[in-house]
Amino acid sequence: MKATQVSKDPQVCKTSRRKLLTSGLIAGLVALLSGIPATAGTSTDAEITDVAGDGNFINGQGAQPGHEIGPDTRPASFDNVDLRAVWFETAYSTTKVRDAAGALLRVEHRPTALLIHVQTQAPARPMSPFGTINYKVSTTLPGCKASFELDVFSTPSERAVIRPLEGTSCDPDGVITISPVAPTFEGSVSTMTFPLADPHVAPYTSAGTAIAQPSAYAWAVLPSAPGRRADETVAGRDFTIGQDVPPDIDCSADPTNSECDS
Repeated sequence: MKATQVSKDPQVCKTSRRKLLTSGLIAGLVALLSGIPATAGTSTDAEITDVAGDGNFINGQGAQPGHEIGPDTRPASFDNVDLRAVWFETAYSTTKVRDAAGALLRVEHRPTALLIHVQTQAPARPMSPFGTINYKVSTTLPGCKASFELDVFSTPSERAVIRPLEGTSCDPDGVITISPVAPTFEGSVSTMTFPLADPHVAPYTSAGTAIAQPSAYAWAVLPSAPGRRADETVAGRDFTIGQDVPPDIDCSADPTNSECDS
C-alpha cells in the first residue's frame, strides 16, 4: 500500500504525552509531521484481517488458541468493537536536493512516522454502551514485545500509546509512551501515528524496524463492570517500517521522472 507523504509546511500540532519533550524537539516534530492527512488509506492488503459480526465477547479471549475468529452472532455483536482489519503505513518526507546553481540533483524520501490503521465494523464513536474502548495491536519487535494501543474514553479524549509487554531492551524504563500526535478518525478507521523522531518512540521503532507477528484485540469497559476482550484476531503478516516508501531518485539518471520537475 502507498506510504503517506508528509509535507514541509509548518503548522501547530497539539501534544499530549506522559514523557515531556523539550520545546525545541516539539517544534521539530511539528514541522516534520505537519500535513499528515486525517483521511486513512485503504485496507487493501491489510496485515491483519478479521471476520464481521464477532464483536461479542465470546471469542477465545486470548485463552483458547484457534478460537479467535467467530462466530458471527449479529445482531448480538457490537460494531464499534468488531475488528475488521489492521494495516501499517510509513509516513515520509520528500526533499529535493539541488546544486549551487539550483539544478535539481536528486529527490530523497525519508521515513518520518509509523501509522497504524484500525478498521472496525462501525466508528469508535458513539461508544455506547461502553465507557472506554481500547484497540490493541500486539507485536514482536527486535529485542522485545510491545503493544500499540488506541485508548478511546467516554469523555471526548483519546490517545495512542506504546506499552512494553516483554523484555526491557526496547525501552529500559518500561513506562508507556504516549504519542505526541493525537489519533485521527475517518469513518470506521481509527489511525495511530508514532513519529520516528520522538526520543521515546525511537527505542521501539525506526526506519527498517521489522514488526513481526502482529495481532489485535478490542478491550471494552462498561461504566459499572470490569473490562473484557470484545473481539480478537489471529496473527497477521509482518511489516517493515519504510518498505512502502519510494526509493530516492537520481534526477541526472532519470530526468523525465515526474518528481524531478523543478
